[in-house]
Amino acid sequence: MSVSVEARAFAKGKFAKLSSGEEHVLRLGQGVTVAGRVVKNGKGLARTSVGLVSVDRTPEGFTGDYEIGTTEDGRFAFPTIPPEREYFIYSMMKDAQRNGGVVPAQNIRLGKDGETTRAGDLIVERSFRIAGRLILADGTPLPPGARMMLGREQAWDQLPSVDVSSDGRFVFDGVPKESISVTPRLKGCRLSLPNPSLDRLNGFSIIGRIEGDVSDLVILLEPGEFLRDYQSDLGADPQPYNKPLRSFQAPVTRDAQ
Repeated sequence: MSVSVEARAFAKGKFAKLSSGEEHVLRLGQGVTVAGRVVKNGKGLARTSVGLVSVDRTPEGFTGDYEIGTTEDGRFAFPTIPPEREYFIYSMMKDAQRNGGVVPAQNIRLGKDGETTRAGDLIVERSFRIAGRLILADGTPLPPGARMMLGREQAWDQLPSVDVSSDGRFVFDGVPKESISVTPRLKGCRLSLPNPSLDRLNGFSIIGRIEGDVSDLVILLEPGEFLRDYQSDLGADPQPYNKPLRSFQAPVTRDAQ
């Protein structure tokens, strides 16, 4: 049995492998303070949202995600964070347009209970645009009502969903240089196996790393209900998180050559 305990002014506690039928004493500590500054061009950025999330995403090890804003000089301090664990720290994409960029997710290991871990200066880097289009495998027009979502694979952060135009096009701005997932939502349609960046373990996203602007990310859909088991093609990478995000390309037929 695993138990999560939260109390005001204490760090969240995760207690795994507790035997049933016995009394257990569960002790909470004061946690770690994580302090730092968000910086662009040598100056602190005010009113910028900073995120912190547990690297361990298993039910037993996940210690939560946290968000806090910076002061007028760009400083921040997360209180009562569970100690001696690894976290990703970053700025949120929702501030990218105002800030002219995003702090990419970076790994930080926290100290012992009661200590302060210094994250240092988190440097804002240029963010990018992801533009693309949805197409159907049978060549028919896209039904109305499609929406797209974009999230980051390490950071606990996603942009607001966007509408897809009648010709299947969508655009996201403020995306950092890191691994992302792009998820279409269209009733009666699912992702098709030929998508080279398909997340085959989960089945609902295109995943991969971006290094700059993406001008035409083509995503292939097909009629049908959601299908989780996409692992029939054993030669494909089941989760290409750290490979470049790739667009679907229709095969060239002999008649087209």
